[in-house]
Amino acid sequence: FYQYGVDYNLSHDRYQRDSFDPATFYSGTAFLNLSLVPRRFEWYSAVQSETTLLESSAVNTPDNRDQRDMITTSPTLTLLALQRDTVAVSGQATKVMFRESDESDSERVGGDVSWTHAISSLLDVSLTASQQQVDFDTAEDYDTTNYRLGIERRINGGSIELSAGQTTITPELGEEFDGAQYEAN
Repeated sequence: FYQYGVDYNLSHDRYQRDSFDPATFYSGTAFLNLSLVPRRFEWYSAVQSETTLLESSAVNTPDNRDQRDMITTSPTLTLLALQRDTVAVSGQATKVMFRESDESDSERVGGDVSWTHAISSLLDVSLTASQQQVDFDTAEDYDTTNYRLGIERRINGGSIELSAGQTTITPELGEEFDGAQYEAN
């Protein structure tokens, strides 16, 4: 069993009186998800592209834009699949490439372990631990560790998710940083 999709947009900008150089950018996602062993082993791969700012605090002008491409592959193995409980491990490798600013190119490798418990047919709680190593081509590398507790309530037409956790960022040089993480979807 497999799923795939491709959705990209292409834009070419030309400016009056040649105030900026013409530029072509594209954005979108192409993905392939293989269910190699149904409900046990899946492998997801994707290419994502978007336009970003070179300097996030500067004005959004054509001279401050860059094309970012991310290639990701992520296997997931479900270790335990019971009626109420699921335990899964996954790995992820990502290559991030920029058209203009090569110093921001990076390779990211990581993984996580998650446990999900169905309290009812509409309510799940989950606990996740993850680790990621980020290696930049020219900038300082760092590691992140994250622990998260979440709750998901399914409703008509979707779901509501809340999570809270702790993130630790450990740079190659400098001091470690700890912070709380909250998310609502």
